[in-house]
Amino acid sequence: MLNIIKPFYFLTEKECATYSYLKGLSPKFVECPYACTSFRNDVRDFVNNFEKKHPGTKHNIAHSFIEILPVLKEKYKEMGSVSYCSKCGEPCSKDVCKACEYISELG
Repeated sequence: MLNIIKPFYFLTEKECATYSYLKGLSPKFVECPYACTSFRNDVRDFVNNFEKKHPGTKHNIAHSFIEILPVLKEKYKEMGSVSYCSKCGEPCSKDVCKACEYISELG
């Protein structure tokens, strides 16, 4: 599936995939043959099961991350050579992050 990027923080994986399909961004979806045995898949299943038992869990995880992000940025700002997006200021590996590139492309 699609990774959630900044503009899609609060959308589910299914909503992102639907948007991508409707906009023609991913005409074919081929899942990685190793996805079912990956750690990420185990975590996804765990979070999805938790969401079924306790609705709102995913939303709360995203909100918690956004709340602690300024603290993490401050704590780890001296580690390595991280560049920041010239448009939004988020950490990235180029002058402009992928999220801002996507936003520009979508217009």
